[in-house]
Amino acid sequence: MLAKKVNGKLVFPTEAERQKIVITNPSGESLKFNLGYKEFTVDERPSYDNKTQEIKAVFEETETAIIQHWELLSKTK
Repeated sequence: MLAKKVNGKLVFPTEAERQKIVITNPSGESLKFNLGYKEFTVDERPSYDNKTQEIKAVFEETETAIIQHWELLSKTK
């Protein structure tokens, strides 16, 4: 899967974007090179106690990838 971050938000390639490129149905490599998309992966979601904990998605961006990690937080009363 491909994604890029724009103003702190994840953006995935749309069909309209794919059609902007002259190459019909561009490959992932073409989207990476021409439009700045990166490989997007998600870590396995941990189990947690939803009565006492909350889970939050945290994103790490490297030069070639975006990885979604999970952070467990204690719920405040």
